Amino acid sequence: MVRLYVLCALALLKQGTGPVPRPPQPSIAKQKSADTNQQKASHNKENASPKAAVTKSNPTPNPANANTDNIKPGNNENSVRIVSIPPVTTTRDAPSFILSLILAIIGIVGIIVAICTVKYIAAQARIMRHQSVILRHQTRATARAAKAAEDSVAAINKQADIMESQTRARLRITPQPLRLLPRLNGFTYFADFNMSIHGSTSAFTINSGCAAYLRPEKLVGDPDADIPLMDDFPELPPEIAPQTKPLFEFAIFHHKAESADEFITEIKNDRLFVELRGFVKYRDVFEKVRETRFRYAWKFSYFFPTDKPDRPGDWERCGTEEDNKET
Repeated sequence: MVRLYVLCALALLKQGTGPVPRPPQPSIAKQKSADTNQQKASHNKENASPKAAVTKSNPTPNPANANTDNIKPGNNENSVRIVSIPPVTTTRDAPSFILSLILAIIGIVGIIVAICTVKYIAAQARIMRHQSVILRHQTRATARAAKAAEDSVAAINKQADIMESQTRARLRITPQPLRLLPRLNGFTYFADFNMSIHGSTSAFTINSGCAAYLRPEKLVGDPDADIPLMDDFPELPPEIAPQTKPLFEFAIFHHKAESADEFITEIKNDRLFVELRGFVKYRDVFEKVRETRFRYAWKFSYFFPTDKPDRPGDWERCGTEEDNKET
């Protein structure tokens, strides 16, 4: 763009400053008139010389005249002597010159403005590059600070989770060995279990439920099998403080006198199994709702005969993960 401005300015200067021819000066006109008159006088003199030779007799020889006599009438060439070269002068057209000068000044000003603009743009580009570098460093620093803050928050949360896990209350269920002995009226049978608290803080109970029932082996732990209605835990205080002794709980799985001997025989011969299931929901000191679910089946040991009076056995977990979980 700068080169274009320079070329335009030079073209305008060349066009506006050309020489303008002046009209002939009076002195030059006079010189030309004198030369013309001199040529005419010479021609007249040559034409008059033969006449003079006829009227005069025996003229005195004159070298000048002799040369004149020898000029033939047909030779009329004239000789011109150049005294000096007329001076050639040029003048300038004032309006054109002023216009050209104005245009040249405008072109120069445009060039200066263009140069200043280019320099300003270059300076702005340098400033923007410098600012982009600073912004990039600031962005990196901010990202590092955010990462450090995130790591710090994660560490604090992890520490809080560890502290919460170590101090929060947990309620756990421990079934007791099955005793096939009636209680109360002589034909009611119970599945006993204990509920204990673990942790250094209290648990605040919300609700609970438990049930015990008989199942054939193929339905033990079956998630699609019908579940009897659950009753609340018999002994469930609203708050269980830490270091509280295990609470004794139970669920009834049979209370009919007429069929007692029959189902006892089926249990001892591993054709019927006692299932115990339930849940307890509570809130810890961190205001989080927790829940403990359990599902067990009593199974006698296969290493002992079925007619052994004190045949040992154990409660085994059964069902799905949802049936046996702690939150």
